[in-house]
Amino acid sequence: MDTSGTRPVYYDCHTGIDDSMGLAYLLGSPEIHLVGIGTVSGNTEASQAAENTLRLLWLAGQTDIPVAIGATHFLTRKYGGAPTEIHGDNGIGNRDLPKVNATPVTESAAEMIVRLAKEQAGELEVITVGPMTNLALALQLDPDLPGRIKQVTSMGGAALVPGNASPVGEANVWNDPEAAAAVVAAPWPVTFVPLDVTLEKILEESHRAQLLASEQPLARAIGEILD
Repeated sequence: MDTSGTRPVYYDCHTGIDDSMGLAYLLGSPEIHLVGIGTVSGNTEASQAAENTLRLLWLAGQTDIPVAIGATHFLTRKYGGAPTEIHGDNGIGNRDLPKVNATPVTESAAEMIVRLAKEQAGELEVITVGPMTNLALALQLDPDLPGRIKQVTSMGGAALVPGNASPVGEANVWNDPEAAAAVVAAPWPVTFVPLDVTLEKILEESHRAQLLASEQPLARAIGEILD
């Protein structure tokens, strides 16, 4: 695949239902070259998130993208368990996706971030859609990391709408506020995409029907997961 002119992106996720959609968007974008994926606990446990990601990548025919298991627990407290009432017991709506032979890489997600930042020579973009634990751990591994990252975009926070983890707290920040604070304090460009933005768009049942009717296996799987 010709990746010249594309933007190298590292995707940090806790592959539940919405993160599966995010992955599909990234894989479908002609502007993006997805160079690595790391998982963290949140919607589901980090190792389950990695398994979900590998299966989704297989459905997309993109098995060359490395997947690293990241933090199971947060910086100062243990992971309290998955919101199974939202994402199902396996994080992807209890859908049984085909098993694959692929396995996660041996490096951690934090180690992957540090390595990719060096390899991409200041061009790497980091997108986080879960707790920011892996990125905070990467900062601990390499204090010079901010100088090698082009930009960070994080789905998190709630500015002018109520939170979804408490009356004011959004789940990704609420689960690991120390990690979020470390990311904000680091000297790199950071953009937060809060609940205010994500709640503006509604995916209708008619959209899910389009996914289910797609010729692409990944799109059909997303439609099934969204049920």
